[in-house]
Amino acid sequence: MSNSKQDPFVTRKFDPFLGSEWIGNAVSYGFYRKGQAPGMKGPAEKEILEDLNIISKYWKLIRIYGSDKDSERVLNLIKEHSIPVKVMLGIWLENETVDRERKKENTREAEMGIELANEYPGIVSAISVGNETRVSWSQHKMEQHILIDYIRRARNNTSVPVTTADDYSYWLSPESREVADETDFIVAHIYALWNG
Repeated sequence: MSNSKQDPFVTRKFDPFLGSEWIGNAVSYGFYRKGQAPGMKGPAEKEILEDLNIISKYWKLIRIYGSDKDSERVLNLIKEHSIPVKVMLGIWLENETVDRERKKENTREAEMGIELANEYPGIVSAISVGNETRVSWSQHKMEQHILIDYIRRARNNTSVPVTTADDYSYWLSPESREVADETDFIVAHIYALWNG
């Protein structure tokens, strides 16, 4: 995989449409139930399909946080059952300078995200590389240049728009501009409950 920087002025348009219809509101989808967790026991296809049939009544875009076998099952079920839902696919990243094994896990996650985006081009509408990896209070904060490397890897190896999701307080900081220049659009988290 190439890690060379793509021209920062060439952005890919985020196209929130399902056919000719605007997608409307979106929702994050954490498909794990009691006793299930990423990297452990995942949901059965029957459970995912039940969730997707409920979700599709109200939302046409879902955001999932990681790229693993469970995420792949979500995408496959959407395709197999022609469920009218698109996906903002996540690539879950954590600080790899503290835990050296984490770099292997981050790399595996990034490769899987790229593979899934390429395998499901009509379903994956965008990739979010990392989630709250730069805000000051993050428990998995990573160095900015490492995050940028993963963003570039996704942009150089897929055709969908690529972003990263973070808290508004990070996006308001001057340091965020370097990351913003690498993305196709901004995903900002605003927590009314915590921010008053």
